[in-house]
Formats: sequence, structure tokens, C-alpha cells
Amino acid sequence: GVEVQGYVSAVIGQAAFMIPRQEKQIGCVLIDSGFATTTIAILQGEGILFQKTIPFGAKQIITDMMKGLNISYSEADALKRRYVFGLDNDSGQMQLMHIMDRTDKARKYETALVSEVIEARMRDTLERIAAVIEESGFRLANRSAVYLTGGGFSMMHGIRQFSSAILERNVQVLTPQSPRINSAVYAGVLGAVDYICMQNVSMKKSRGLFGRKK
Repeated sequence: GVEVQGYVSAVIGQAAFMIPRQEKQIGCVLIDSGFATTTIAILQGEGILFQKTIPFGAKQIITDMMKGLNISYSEADALKRRYVFGLDNDSGQMQLMHIMDRTDKARKYETALVSEVIEARMRDTLERIAAVIEESGFRLANRSAVYLTGGGFSMMHGIRQFSSAILERNVQVLTPQSPRINSAVYAGVLGAVDYICMQNVSMKKSRGLFGRKK
């Protein structure tokens, strides 16, 4: 009983309603990370100049930890959520990360080992993203910003600084201005909804004008 009237790219919605106009005027990059894929878009003005999706996201981070640390999916996901980029793991003292497994049993993992796995994968992913930006052929201004969004890795603690160092640009995490769901995880959905609502309003106004003519 549901009729599909059209499709809206989440990138369009996020670009239209969540990125400052002045940033779009000079050009910027939107990186929307998901579970299995990440979409990179180059924006300027009100348009998307370039867009590409690569098969790398949270899944690869979790899979690497499952294999490298010989742990379950739930444990790997919990470690990913708690990990903080930029920790000093070379202090000479062993640091441990504590999580609860599915049986509510406390488990400990050496932070240095977790860091080695996560940061290697994230560095590889960010270098692939940098290659895509270069591949686009568009020359960005030195001050052009990069916006991270999505539920893949944009919510990881310290990801902004880690990404900035590798991409060599000012990186910001894009969060919706909503009181209850102000997380980058919801940016794509809320941006698309905002865009659709504005289109519907515009259509109604247009129909109203024509409706007066008889």
C-alpha cells in the first residue's frame, strides 16, 4: 500500500541543511561512514561535484579485531566503541581496557594491542579516502574543511584529531541540531527528511499559485 514517489540522497540532505553555507561556497568534503561502506562527496555551492562509495567502514575495524585478538563480534564492537585515539601507549606501563562480555563477565584487553589493530585499519581507510579526494580531480582550497558523519567511525573518541593528522585538513564531526537525536549517526536520515519536507513545502506553494487560476 506504499507508493514510492522518489529517492533522495542522504548526502544531499546533509549538505543542504547541516553544513554552513560559507563552507560550501569555498568547497568542502563530506565523509559519510557506515557499517560496510563509506561515501566521500565533494561539495561546492549547492551542488555535489563528485561522489564515490568505497567498501570500507566499521565492519572492517570489527573484523580485524575479531581476527587479531581472537574475540567475538560483540566484544570487538564494544572495544571499538570505547577506544580513544591518541592515548599514550608507550609509557612503559601496561594499560588495559575493560569490557563486559555477553555473559556479564569482565574481560581485559591490552590497550596497545587494541590500538595497533584499530589505528592500522583506520589509517588505511583514511588514506584510501585521501586517494579518492585526489582522484576526483577537484582542487580544494587550503582552508576547505572535511565533515565526518554516519555511524561507522565518526563517533569514535578522538577520531577528529586522528583524521585531521592523516588528511591534513580541518576535520569536524557533523551533528544534527536536534535535542534528542543530536548524533552523527542520525545526520543522514534527518538531512534527508529536512530536504524532503522543504521540497514538499515548495511544491505546495507552487500548486497554490496555479490553483488560483481558473
